[in-house]
Formats: sequence, structure tokens, C-alpha cells
Amino acid sequence: MDLERAPPSFERQFDLIVGLRYLHRPLFQCFGAWLEPGGSIVYETFTTVHRARYGKPTRVTHVLQPAARSTARIASPSSSPPARTVTC
Repeated sequence: MDLERAPPSFERQFDLIVGLRYLHRPLFQCFGAWLEPGGSIVYETFTTVHRARYGKPTRVTHVLQPAARSTARIASPSSSPPARTVTC
């Protein structure tokens, strides 16, 4: 499954979305449709510290600054409560 080429669509929503060691910011736009109202997102990804130490990931767009706060606007489908902003 190539998440960068075309995000998947699901026939149901999920109580929990977990993202580990992968940062593709456009996917955050999909989370509102994928997440059940009241659901949670757990996301852990690389920082520039990892990149400096291990040389990966090679794309600067796939790393966060160590002290940066990552804020994602989670868009909700029209039938759901208003969009939520998640700050990590």
C-alpha cells in the first residue's frame, strides 16, 4: 500500500490510529474521516536528532525539529462534530 500516492479509503472508522516512524503530513487530512468520534491518535516519528545520528530518514520533510510542536488540523466529515486541532 503506497500511502503517499493515494490514501486508502475505509468502509468504517477506527477508535485508534497509530503512526510509528513515518511522517507524511498530507495523511493528517484523512484522519478525521478515518477516526471514530471521540477516538485517539498516537503518532511517533523521527526528529532531526535521529537524522543527524543515523542518517535517516533522508528526506527533510519526513523529520520534525526536536523542540517543534507539531499541530495537525483533523478535518471531520460533515456529519461529524467540528474539526479538531491536535497538538503534540
